[in-house]
Amino acid sequence: MQHKPVADTASSALQPSGMYCPVREEGSLPVQHEQLRWSWGRVAGLVVAAACAAAGAVIAVRDHRLLPGKTSAAEALMEFGECAVVTDTAYVYTEPVNSFIENVATADECCQKCQRSHHHPCKSWIWVDNLKRCYTNSGRPVQRVVKQGYVSGMSTLAPETNPAPTTSTRPPTPTLPSTSSTFATAAPVPSMITTPMATAAPVPNTPATPMVPPVVTPTPAAPAPLPVPPAPQPGFSGAASNGSSIQGGQKVKDAFAGFLSLWRDSYQDNDGSVPEVDDSSLPSAFSGIKTKIVVSSGGAAGGVVTEGMGYGIMVEGFKAASGDSEAMTNGLGLLRSWLGMVNGPDKYPHPFGGGNGKSAEAATAVDKFPYGVSAIKGPRGGYSGVASWRFPIDQCRPPCQGSATDGDEDAILGTIYLSSAQGNPADFVDLVVRSIISFASADLGFPDLYRTLPDGQRMFVPKGGSLWGGLLPTEGPFKGVQEPWCYNPSYFAPGHYRVFRDYVHKYWRREFDPYLPKHLDGKPSTLQEMVAAFDGAITAGYNLLYYSSCSSGAVGNWVGVKTECEDKEALNCEGVPWATTPYVGKSGTCSASGTTFGSYGADACRTPWRIAMDYILHPGDSTRVTIYDRQGKVDSSVVYNAKTYLNGMANQYKDNAQCNAVKGDCAAVGTTKTATFKLAVAFDQGPHMTCANVPNFAQSWLAAFMAWPTFTAFVAPLDSMTPADNSKWLDTFASICDFSEGKPQGDICAATYFELGQEVVATMVMSGAVVPLADVPRAPTSVPLPPTPPTQSPIATTTRSEAATPPTAFATCLGLGLSAVMLQAA
Repeated sequence: MQHKPVADTASSALQPSGMYCPVREEGSLPVQHEQLRWSWGRVAGLVVAAACAAAGAVIAVRDHRLLPGKTSAAEALMEFGECAVVTDTAYVYTEPVNSFIENVATADECCQKCQRSHHHPCKSWIWVDNLKRCYTNSGRPVQRVVKQGYVSGMSTLAPETNPAPTTSTRPPTPTLPSTSSTFATAAPVPSMITTPMATAAPVPNTPATPMVPPVVTPTPAAPAPLPVPPAPQPGFSGAASNGSSIQGGQKVKDAFAGFLSLWRDSYQDNDGSVPEVDDSSLPSAFSGIKTKIVVSSGGAAGGVVTEGMGYGIMVEGFKAASGDSEAMTNGLGLLRSWLGMVNGPDKYPHPFGGGNGKSAEAATAVDKFPYGVSAIKGPRGGYSGVASWRFPIDQCRPPCQGSATDGDEDAILGTIYLSSAQGNPADFVDLVVRSIISFASADLGFPDLYRTLPDGQRMFVPKGGSLWGGLLPTEGPFKGVQEPWCYNPSYFAPGHYRVFRDYVHKYWRREFDPYLPKHLDGKPSTLQEMVAAFDGAITAGYNLLYYSSCSSGAVGNWVGVKTECEDKEALNCEGVPWATTPYVGKSGTCSASGTTFGSYGADACRTPWRIAMDYILHPGDSTRVTIYDRQGKVDSSVVYNAKTYLNGMANQYKDNAQCNAVKGDCAAVGTTKTATFKLAVAFDQGPHMTCANVPNFAQSWLAAFMAWPTFTAFVAPLDSMTPADNSKWLDTFASICDFSEGKPQGDICAATYFELGQEVVATMVMSGAVVPLADVPRAPTSVPLPPTPPTQSPIATTTRSEAATPPTAFATCLGLGLSAVMLQAA
């Protein structure tokens, strides 16, 4: 809860003029400075220090503890008790920064309020100039980051049991607090909030994370066009030249096997958490298969959530397609559970699907709230489609209801691969087709929820789930249940959508026509329209990613897609969903969970492996993406696609890590394990983690769920390296964890639900386990594709509108100035 005390005028009157906020050396006793005793030495030293700081210099202070990050002259002096503030710097904490005071005119006033705080012990503070807001915190920061307009400092308190880090090169591992909750809410979105009881918006699960006070720049900026890359350099072969993806070596395969073994430990036989379904309503492949569930935990999770079920079905589907018989049994057991969830509990109308539980029509009729069909009855009487996000549903108040797009798309992709592993028997194909149609309708808005661009193309935007998000109107019978115009870029799964599109096109039969939802005017929809809807969702998703990401690959947890029709009840009209992205309209923000708007965090972390899967499954199509400007006109000057996005993230490591995997110098001293601190600096201290499209600070890379998805970027070849060198990076990442004792040993090697989900999926992608479907040709496209771009050189970090980070250099010029200050202090 925010506390905003009224200014304490009496205390202010007693504050001596010129009082200098006391600052202590980290790990030492307090040093009080009731007033600053100036001398020529201090003045000269501070002038030299300020001049060198302005030039971007780094101060080397031996035997003193500096926070990791960009070290300024001011902060080095602060370590000696000679400077109260650090300018253009924000501190990063392991807990949310939610205590602040409004209308604080200066940084000095913020410092004083921190010292006089009666609401909680104040150990550090951050003042934000353009907001005139003072954030106070009862904890010490774990690192610093450069942020224009921020001023930070520490207060005088007794030494702590756990002092700050002892080196400026190795960031500390943040402590991630527990995030369990008693009750969840009713409409699903990933969350990192812990609440005693949730309300009307469901929050599947994401852990807590290091936070800094968010600041939103209220002006959407168009990214600078990416220049047409130069011709490829000669001498490359294999993946780098023919467009195929890269995979890691044996170390990556061993890591996948280790994480998969731990992931499978979360499977349990159904204990009544989900409804059972009879063999008579299922394809023959389910005969004798026991129902299995994935037990989740953390955030709003607990029980069975579709996110975890989706990961399980997808991973087992890929393994089954490679001939793994255990995976086939596991996958069918999990899918049986999924179908029980689609059918729903006995005390509610069947099917429950992604409806609101008030009637069967809420799941089966396109013209009833919520818009879209989420469950379709098959020839044997059973239902296939998308499910309520959490079971048992009485864990929420009101009961858990509405689907979650992320879990749905992963589960359906896995179902397709389970079908392929069996040779696509007719009864199983029927089940798959009904699932795909349900997803297209409930989660994408097919056939009528779209915007039409000036060239006539229809853009479909993935919703948060069947009940909310995307392009749902703000008024009328189909009004969404949560914040309008809110979009989660990590739900965008273009590789999945292409598989769905191609699968239904290949296996379509005339008897499937009745499964398609009708338009609201009563006209039947067609297979060709659904193919076009998937194409529209792919184009829209890549354009939204372009306008909500930085060149580093950082992307916002939540962004805006406001494109309101003149008729506020209408489902479709002319419009451009990314006209003001990342903002909701001109300057609005949104969040459907505890994750921060416009910040690379626990929701957004899944984006890299979703884009990596598109590149692996569709190396040609994924590099042929049409980018439009904010008015909806084709911008042929921009080259942006799966490869450019992934290459940007790979270059973030290549250019900013403290080691080079190609040279083999990433291992910790005396071990074969990779030293994570050498990699963490690329994201926790590197440039381009915020930009006009991602205005707020990222969560720390040192959380496993943040780090592992980024590793998948190297499946797309960097044209500046050979395929073998690309693969060395993947092996280096896999060497972070040691599985010799069963549970993984290492700095970011977790065995808890959410972290483990990201680890197992990321290593699956890195290991070569994700493979294209055999004998499923591409469906005829409904939209014109741009020409295949030339092989691209690495994307430069100046390809977007981002504030450049000044270069740093060893501050030899500070020797005289800093020495003068220290001599006078002595």
